[in-house]
Amino acid sequence: MPAMARISPWHKGVRDIFASVLAIIVIVGAMVAYPHFKATAISPRQAADAPKDRASIELAPGSATGLRMDAAVMQRMGIKTATVRDARLVETLRLAGTLTLDAGRLQQVRSRFDGEVVEIGKTGADSHPILFGDHVTQGQLLAVVWSRDLGEKKSELVETLAQLDLHTRTLTRLKQLYANGEVPERQYRDAEHDVQENEIAAARALRTLQTWRVPDEEIAAVKTEAARLIAGQGKPSEDLTQQWARVEVRAALNGIVLERNIAVGDIVSSEDDLFKVADLTQLRVLAYAYEEDLPRLDKLTSAQRRWTISVPTDPTLPHQEAAIDQIGHIIDPTQHTALVMGWIDNSAGRLRAGQFISATIDLPPPGNEAAVPRSAIIEKGGESLVFVQTSPEPVFIRRSVSVSRQVGQTTCVRIQPTPAQELSVQPLRPGEIVVVSGAVELQQALTDLTATTPEKTNVP
Repeated sequence: MPAMARISPWHKGVRDIFASVLAIIVIVGAMVAYPHFKATAISPRQAADAPKDRASIELAPGSATGLRMDAAVMQRMGIKTATVRDARLVETLRLAGTLTLDAGRLQQVRSRFDGEVVEIGKTGADSHPILFGDHVTQGQLLAVVWSRDLGEKKSELVETLAQLDLHTRTLTRLKQLYANGEVPERQYRDAEHDVQENEIAAARALRTLQTWRVPDEEIAAVKTEAARLIAGQGKPSEDLTQQWARVEVRAALNGIVLERNIAVGDIVSSEDDLFKVADLTQLRVLAYAYEEDLPRLDKLTSAQRRWTISVPTDPTLPHQEAAIDQIGHIIDPTQHTALVMGWIDNSAGRLRAGQFISATIDLPPPGNEAAVPRSAIIEKGGESLVFVQTSPEPVFIRRSVSVSRQVGQTTCVRIQPTPAQELSVQPLRPGEIVVVSGAVELQQALTDLTATTPEKTNVP
């Protein structure tokens, strides 16, 4: 007789553990499933009433999409109704965006002439030289550049004016002598030519200074110095000649210094940005609207093109209402958005360029809309369906409607369908009564009835 297999203590321990785990799984599964079974269990009375309720529902006379029942069945099925309202819902459109500098309020400060930086402007009397972040005012001196080209061109004008005066006086004397036959004609014509050359040179030097936008007072000072030398009232002033090379670089607007790129002794050209100054009291708002929202934005009147700007990263900042300045004409191919632009006041200086913002726009109702609770709509096969109570009996007629938009838990339906929808969609008007609870059950009952009586209806 074969010996019985012996079970080792180790195998027995594993078996016991496995049995315990299996028992725990079964108990937990029962606890989890019990509420579901309890909620879905049908009481004997409900089970008895269901066939009775279904038998008490019939197709409405003369309608292939209508149902008729008594009030008791309606109550037992939990069917609730609501009145269709005229939709006057203002929809809020939220756009994300950023703040940027206004290009019209940003000055890239440059010297009009090449030269050497010999001085940096100061923020005030006995204060430090202008630095990044300092506030400057329009016309304030930012830097001084010594330009050899400017000094030479002013000196050239003085020299040309002096030569013109000398040759003009010479021509005046020769003109009288030539009239008396005391000098040859060639000498007289050469004098005329010298005067003409000096007039052209003086005009050229003057136009060059004007083209360089040298201030009129500086040009007048050069002419005054030339007149003094012509009158023989002394030698050329060294100090004045040195001042002719001085180029003052000044701020063109009130603002904040965003960049300072020079130091004393630097050699700069007319293409270098010495400073960047920006007026930050007003910032540009750039928000991004999705392509599908653009038609409604385009329909806004100039008075309706308003938005409220907030800064999500700083809730302490007050919300600002401002005007929408422009809606972009180019769609970003990646995000399918267009720029929506405007301005925001920053007189307090608490906003910063590059900051993220949120812009909210109130879109007025488009009209031709009725409002129903979202639960009233049944989506079936690409159609939007509702059941409309047409009599107190009650009788419920199913309609296919045109949904225009969703606002929270409210669905907006077109009162009058578009011409392209008239063959497949029916109107839904304010004041009518629709089913808002139990619509799915009515749809199932209608499907069952039409399936059992195919000869009376063509509804699937």
